[in-house]
Amino acid sequence: RESIRNGILARKKGGLLGGWCVYICSGVAGNKAPSVKELTLIIEATGARVITSLNDSDMLEPHCIMILTSDPSTEAQRNEFGVRKMERFGAQIVTTTWLFQTILTQQSPNMRRSEMTSLPSARDTVAAVG
Repeated sequence: RESIRNGILARKKGGLLGGWCVYICSGVAGNKAPSVKELTLIIEATGARVITSLNDSDMLEPHCIMILTSDPSTEAQRNEFGVRKMERFGAQIVTTTWLFQTILTQQSPNMRRSEMTSLPSARDTVAAVG
């Protein structure tokens, strides 16, 4: 019942991840996760926008970016171009486990921010995202 209530509230605010942009790191899709196409559809269904590069991130607000990694994230994923820089500026590193648990429970990222894997200084910026 709580998941249903959470889902109804989330849809009123533009979707569970409405207002977020999600970058999918290399090696996530298809590796114990859906294909890129399926993962993109799942993420877009939450109200988030999938971005294919962090190059364009100058135009985006870093505190509104989630960087999706495997669980656990790999060193290669954390070393992808722009990932560490965006994390320093407030982007959130999240795992596929976190994403699917968030979708299943319909709990907003603000409710579950303690489970994100980014640096502690970056976690505080999540509260500013509505």
